[in-house]
Amino acid sequence: MLLKEKSMELFELNQKNDSILEMLSEDAMFTDLLFIMSKKKGNQEKYIAGIEIGAERFVYRPEERKKVIAFKDIQIKKKYCCLLEPGIEAFIISKLNEGYNLYYMNIDMHSCLWNYIDHSLDVIGTVSKGLYVYLHFCKKTGINSQLLAYHTGLPVNDILYVFIDNQFEDFNILISEDIGDKKLILGIRHIVIFNKQGHEEAEDLIYRVTVFNKYDYSIEYNDYHGNIDNAYADYKNHFFGLSYSYYIEKEKADNETIQAFQNIIEE
Repeated sequence: MLLKEKSMELFELNQKNDSILEMLSEDAMFTDLLFIMSKKKGNQEKYIAGIEIGAERFVYRPEERKKVIAFKDIQIKKKYCCLLEPGIEAFIISKLNEGYNLYYMNIDMHSCLWNYIDHSLDVIGTVSKGLYVYLHFCKKTGINSQLLAYHTGLPVNDILYVFIDNQFEDFNILISEDIGDKKLILGIRHIVIFNKQGHEEAEDLIYRVTVFNKYDYSIEYNDYHGNIDNAYADYKNHFFGLSYSYYIEKEKADNETIQAFQNIIEE
């Protein structure tokens, strides 16, 4: 079931890319396509593409008055400037953070983005939504540290492990479970409590139980706990509930598959 859903998702992604490419080909001359992003605004869809013309790289925005901007002239919003180093990588992540979806990115741009994220670990949390949208796209399309290391010939740190397998939104993952298209996490974070004078007064642990959709990283459940017993009880309740729902859906899908097969052999 999951394999079928993933195949359909990739098929729809390729269809989307083909339609966007056709539109771009009619409006812009380019020698290479670097990335495609889009965002729905009302009944319209806004596109942003990275294109290469000769040796120069540009951001192409068909709906804007100034359609083409060189990578070196790209600006990011002021709210990001104080923490993120400006550049095309920060521009892409910030746009994903604001609701754009990524539909295509070539391997060179992936290499640049992974390197940028790896060197921005202490501040990249300011655009956590954009970060997880990008990492989900990487998982969906098979981009990983081994592939990028092979492509670049250089060591590449595994940011998928850092942000997905080991951590989720500043919480270290204590235990987790993949159940169908959902991921259930029990996370833990160390916090320091200060008094009114700004002096450290105490240290504590906070626990977070999260359920999110693995396909779009939308959070479907989120709750915080002050002790491990309550957190673990919450985790187990969701584990059994999600497992039962997945079993019912899987049984239904399997029954339909068997019924379809029986119909074929009876003809």
